Amino acid sequence: MSTELDITTILTVQPEQQEELQKALLHYADQLKTQEGYLAFHIGYDKSQPPRFILNERWQDHAAFLQHEKSDVFQDFASLFKKLLDKPLLSVFSVPLIDG
Repeated sequence: MSTELDITTILTVQPEQQEELQKALLHYADQLKTQEGYLAFHIGYDKSQPPRFILNERWQDHAAFLQHEKSDVFQDFASLFKKLLDKPLLSVFSVPLIDG
């Protein structure tokens, strides 16, 4: 049995690039729906520390995410980071502590 994988990522964007990142995030969210093993995606905006975005992804398992990571969808999105981000991104990978 495979275990679902949750990924929480914090993106701190350069203030002048906020609108471009928002557009890229919405496009990425649309493209994720085509990826095998994709279960859910949520984009949040940190009102306490703008311009910071919180992404939550859920994948069927780690193998599905690794496959996604090799895809053009992921590679195109990741290629924007150097241009748009103010700080290195932070990602946390987690699995359920308790099943059910």
